[in-house]
Amino acid sequence: DRYLANSPFFRLDRVTAPLLLVYGDRDEPARASAREVFLGLRRLGRRVELRGYRDEQHVMMWSGANTRAYFELLLQWLESYLKTPEPGPAKSGGNLPDAGESDS
Repeated sequence: DRYLANSPFFRLDRVTAPLLLVYGDRDEPARASAREVFLGLRRLGRRVELRGYRDEQHVMMWSGANTRAYFELLLQWLESYLKTPEPGPAKSGGNLPDAGESDS
């Protein structure tokens, strides 16, 4: 009962932020858990991406090439969800035309 009450798999409906799940395919517990979470979140219509890396164990023990690929993926993921808008000229309130423009 305690295990079920504390299991994150039974609380996936509370996940609202986009989630990136990454695993090495030789790390069976992580691979199985990541796939379960991925499928659960997809069924709930959440934004989730699953990425596995061939011939790798746990994340911190990966080869140089896969570590580089992982960090590139992570940076792209973060940029896509955390990117702030480029600063631009201040806009006037409402539907008023900007200075120097006419609405005719």
